[in-house]
Amino acid sequence: MRRGWAIAALAAVTLLLVLAGLACGSDEPWLNANGDVGAQEVDVGNRGHCGWDSATFLKVRYWSTYVRDPKGVVPGKSGPYLAKAELPADAAYAGIHRGKTEIWESAAVDPDAIFVVFPNHTERWPLTTAQCGD
Repeated sequence: MRRGWAIAALAAVTLLLVLAGLACGSDEPWLNANGDVGAQEVDVGNRGHCGWDSATFLKVRYWSTYVRDPKGVVPGKSGPYLAKAELPADAAYAGIHRGKTEIWESAAVDPDAIFVVFPNHTERWPLTTAQCGD
């Protein structure tokens, strides 16, 4: 009985995340190898009120939120956002992609960030706990 409940809950969360992605205007979802949503751009509150319009927040695997913060306006980050980053030696593909853009992780060298690998460059997105109140 519990397994059925867990599967139904996961399906409901996945559907909500897909719909949220469509509402945020994202072109396509971040998918894992099974074709399920593996990451989702999220709203952390009234970003305009906090002056965070330039930031993009990405929740990976439903629990960790990372931020692309080119203007450095978001507090509570685990380190800097880097527009031009190098993958650490231990980096591994996280199994999540959006088209040709992939998410990579570094378990030992830089565990508090993800690396978003575009076809022509790599960015470091730090972990964040920031929330913007109304």
